[in-house]
Amino acid sequence: MTESSTTIDGVLLRRARRDDAPTLHAIAARTWDGRDYLPAVIEPWLDETTGEFIVAEIDGTVVGAIKVSRLGTSQWWLEACRVDPSARGLGLGAALIRYGVARGCELQAAEGGFGAMGALVDEGNVPSLRILTAAGFEERVRFTRCVAACEPGDGASEFRRLASADATLAIDVVHRSDLVAVAAGARDHRPVGVVLDDPQLLALAESGQLYGWSASGGDPSRLDGLVALGDSHVVGDGSRRLAVSYLDAPGAVTPMAAAVRSLGASLGADTVEHQLQASPERVGSMLRARWRRPAGLNLSVLFTRGVGDGQLA
Repeated sequence: MTESSTTIDGVLLRRARRDDAPTLHAIAARTWDGRDYLPAVIEPWLDETTGEFIVAEIDGTVVGAIKVSRLGTSQWWLEACRVDPSARGLGLGAALIRYGVARGCELQAAEGGFGAMGALVDEGNVPSLRILTAAGFEERVRFTRCVAACEPGDGASEFRRLASADATLAIDVVHRSDLVAVAAGARDHRPVGVVLDDPQLLALAESGQLYGWSASGGDPSRLDGLVALGDSHVVGDGSRRLAVSYLDAPGAVTPMAAAVRSLGASLGADTVEHQLQASPERVGSMLRARWRRPAGLNLSVLFTRGVGDGQLA
């Protein structure tokens, strides 16, 4: 991977080094009342070779960071844009995002061809919405989170774990769906959104993250629905929560969403959570399946833009 750095208006933008870790931890401690996921990923990101962990430095002090991650073939993710509270108001967020996009374009160009870069931001974060739009991103879809208690039952038997040979069945479900072809959820402690093109669906099948749903009496050669699973993690009350990154059964969301609660129980989870593509119809389907939306949550907005050789950063 090529080394790169630039200085803009006295701000040095460069790859993060191991000796930056203490400062990055300190910035994270002052972000979101100490609930930032950044501390859990700093060390692996410093060792990663497929993306780029970038910091902003003023007068020798690190005051911000951003991460360009590679999610799959020609798929990039811009995340963890952080600015130390003492340095806000200097335009560092915009500078980090522009530089992250520029590096994403260069990394994709080195691989050849064109790709897509995504970013996820809370709809109430107006400054970030404006910065991403100015950097060439366009809104793709909005999500709202929903959760449900897992419940042992016969519903788990309606699912089967898909293998790579079943990828064409999964592709067919996604193509029949009216959802935007995106899987959004937790990966390695942080939120990501992945475009579900054919190579990505194959990769998810190969990693054992895809489950096909067949309604009782359905044609075994055709899936009625599809679920993609993400991380399983322990939440504050000590229970285990399983992330569902994609969930759809064209014309039958409610029965499959109910069955997912049994699937989660069979996999050892106490609760399941899902970044639901927000529409009144889909929210209603999930509520009828005894899922709920936690109080006080805003919508999340997924943005995407092109990256690669010749793309403007």
